[in-house]
Amino acid sequence: MTRHWTVVFHFSLSLAVGVLACGGQSDGPSEQPPQPTPAPQPSPGPQEVSPQQPVAEEDECEVREECESSCATKCAAEERDRTGFFDEQKTKVTEIPFKMRSERIYLKGECHSGPVPEQRRAVEGIASVIEGTLTYTGNDVLYRAFLGGEMFLRFGPDQYREVFAAEESRSFWSRRLVSRFLREVRGEDPWRNGETRSFHWESRSIDPVFCETRPENAQSLIALVTYGVLEGRSEHPVGFVNLPWDEVVGMAVNQQVAIKVRSGSTWTTEPAQAHFSKLDRLLVTRVSGKTEWVRREDVVQTGDLGKAAGTTFPAVFSTAEWRITVTGISGVRDFGGYVPRGEDELLAVVDLQFEYVPSPGDEGEAPSPGELRGSAFRLETSPGRWAQPVRDAPGQIDLSAELNAGSSVSGKVVFPRRRFERPFRLEVKTPDRQTTLVNVFSYAIGPERMVP
Repeated sequence: MTRHWTVVFHFSLSLAVGVLACGGQSDGPSEQPPQPTPAPQPSPGPQEVSPQQPVAEEDECEVREECESSCATKCAAEERDRTGFFDEQKTKVTEIPFKMRSERIYLKGECHSGPVPEQRRAVEGIASVIEGTLTYTGNDVLYRAFLGGEMFLRFGPDQYREVFAAEESRSFWSRRLVSRFLREVRGEDPWRNGETRSFHWESRSIDPVFCETRPENAQSLIALVTYGVLEGRSEHPVGFVNLPWDEVVGMAVNQQVAIKVRSGSTWTTEPAQAHFSKLDRLLVTRVSGKTEWVRREDVVQTGDLGKAAGTTFPAVFSTAEWRITVTGISGVRDFGGYVPRGEDELLAVVDLQFEYVPSPGDEGEAPSPGELRGSAFRLETSPGRWAQPVRDAPGQIDLSAELNAGSSVSGKVVFPRRRFERPFRLEVKTPDRQTTLVNVFSYAIGPERMVP
């Protein structure tokens, strides 16, 4: 099926209407045109009942089933056409007179949460954000340009979900374009060959139920409609961007990025090492050695963030008197008979070992026994959100024990976590009052998805 480019943009509603008609891929409920109110008919008496009435009802049912079958066939064809359409646009990107450079690519929004499903507050779900620059390489003079496109999740050969670009946001006092050029293209300021303009692109938010899915791939298509002096109106697929869907819960990263910093009245950038990402936050270590979560709007990123592996266990660190080994982390529903309330409240269990390794005493004296009593733990389950151990979960590591030099004790520490949380770092305070952070990230934890 040949499809004109205008189906990509929200302001062309033909696709949306077609999908709604088939009860297919729309976020909202289908809106059907109001049906005329039938005129009241008198109830027939016993002598007025026609013996052909059951046959008429059967014929009517057959017609209705035939219509439903026809609609299902059209919807299936539409889905095959849409997935093929996206594959086709990838080849056209190389033929257009534009060059795109990305600076920020991320997901934002919120997943549903709450112990009682029917009492959860409404949330918008997840949207994709792409910021960067477009350089015009054509020979026309453009006097208008509009951004469009969509976010596209693929679950199989003919299974997909798409939401269009966010076009505008309105308040009581103003109206603002969401997907836009930071320097508007207009007749007084036309876009010429070799000129670069910055843009901000957002998709609409996809329904929060898609937090529970694991798509085969997630992408955003950036599209453009331009009006030129010579060519008039033209439509272009200007770029495809991969969206790491693991960022909805949390993703490990291991690469260099640049962080925006203010220098007087201007902005500069400094290199930083990225460790973890979750929606609109990125954990980085700066040149100064400081490790912190920064907003993605302060990160300059060229290309995609690469998905890194989780923590390799055992993870070992030492202080002057203690060697601590974290042997693993797991997600569970209950521990030692303790069950958190609600389906969104779960547990993370950290397995670790304390070994007492003090320095030899003066003149060969044996060192005093080491006490675990001063130990403390915290688990970072979301950017900047630290959880304390669950006191009501019996069977955790015994911190009242005393250890002789060279001996050790192993056990578990249990922390509360939410369904769409994946722990990042464990903070351990040892008995000698040393505090250490160790990565405990695992893709095996969260969320407990219902859709593979």
